[in-house]
Amino acid sequence: MKGKTYEEIYGKERAKIIKKKVIESHKGYKRSDESKLKQSKTLKKQYKEGKRKVHENSINSFKNCRIGSKLTEKHKKSISDSVQKRLKNGTHIFQTIWNNKNYKEKHIKTVINNSMKCLYSLEKKFLEIVKKYNLPYKYVGNGDFLLGFKNPDFININGEKICIEVYYPYFKIRDYKSCKNYEESRTNHFKKYAWKTIFLTNEDLKNEEKTLLKIGGI
Repeated sequence: MKGKTYEEIYGKERAKIIKKKVIESHKGYKRSDESKLKQSKTLKKQYKEGKRKVHENSINSFKNCRIGSKLTEKHKKSISDSVQKRLKNGTHIFQTIWNNKNYKEKHIKTVINNSMKCLYSLEKKFLEIVKKYNLPYKYVGNGDFLLGFKNPDFININGEKICIEVYYPYFKIRDYKSCKNYEESRTNHFKKYAWKTIFLTNEDLKNEEKTLLKIGGI
């Protein structure tokens, strides 16, 4: 019976009666601090090990229960202070879930996959060169492949640990202050996993010969 709901075990009608009786029996009952702490530790351990998940129904129920209600400034500050304290101490429940590597990797892949349903122009351009010259590279920028939770655009499929990043300098200068900062950041990250990184800008991809020279294709 473990892991099943009342409805699954007893049917909808009987489940309603049983739930009502359980609620009535718990009225006025207060758990001790020791009991609360024990349950809290158990839940955190289960989330960390991936044995327990935050169900979408629970999240939606929480959202719905707040519809139409307004929090006072005092209440908002109280919630904010509580969350900040738990985040600082590493005891916030979602922080515990995020520390689960399997959950984190699955979540990152899903986010990337949803945001990269179609190839951008630079990825398409390099993919055309790959196909034209039969180069040993595969597009994985849709989240198919992660190195330390970071997603390269292309990887070598001949057994060599080489990944390729294609980019527009404008966006990297905006986000990293310079192209050099961006390339160093990605290079150092992938280097930790013994991977070499090759960078191709939009200007590089305008010249096939230059692109091939950079990646060692000729």
